[in-house]
Amino acid sequence: MNNDLGDPARAVPTGADAAPNPVRRVLLVEDSMLIALDAEETLIQGGIDDVAVAGNVAAALAQIEKQMPDFALLDFNLGNETSEAVAEVLTNAGVPYCYATGYGDALERMSLAPPCGVLTKPYSKDDIMRAVARAAELISKS
Repeated sequence: MNNDLGDPARAVPTGADAAPNPVRRVLLVEDSMLIALDAEETLIQGGIDDVAVAGNVAAALAQIEKQMPDFALLDFNLGNETSEAVAEVLTNAGVPYCYATGYGDALERMSLAPPCGVLTKPYSKDDIMRAVARAAELISKS
């Protein structure tokens, strides 16, 4: 699977005519510290005000309890667990999210279809920002 989330030029719009980005808070669920730091930096550089990072399901659910995100990027495989429980909570709350996975077979195991697509690792900065732009579109339409 590729990371075909659209044209990178269509990422979060900028300029005088651009509407404010409705994605201000992102939950990043990733068990690899290196990947999490890189993705967090990309999101901040992309204009996201608040990035909450969680390395496992319990930490992610605690972050959601603390404050619901506008969008989430979920690593599907988190060591000995998956992020499906987090996806279910987000789905029930109407929060768009995107799965990320480095395992092709994980795509078949994903029980919920993420509204912002699936990123296959390694993903790029453009891939992340396209997912944020897709979330912003979904939020604006709701």
